[in-house]
Amino acid sequence: MLTAQLVVGEIANFAAYAFAPAILVTPLGALSIIIRHANLLLEFRLHTFGILGCALCVVGSTTIVLHAPPERQIESVAEVWALATEPGFCFTRLWS
Repeated sequence: MLTAQLVVGEIANFAAYAFAPAILVTPLGALSIIIRHANLLLEFRLHTFGILGCALCVVGSTTIVLHAPPERQIESVAEVWALATEPGFCFTRLWS
């Protein structure tokens, strides 16, 4: 039963990318994994710092979702190339 719930949850998380931008879906998906694994799979009670950590995850995810920039449409290949050759993106790709 639990495995079926996990599979359905992950399929729903994957399907959410079709309806919302990734900046909204990713933090909420990560949050659901944290809470689900802590309570259901590992079967342990959270202590004070665990509860504080989960609360901080909820606040952080909510902050990211509320302050997410609007998603813009990319019109051409030239625009994709311009975004891919920005210094910040290139530095990040070389660094990782």
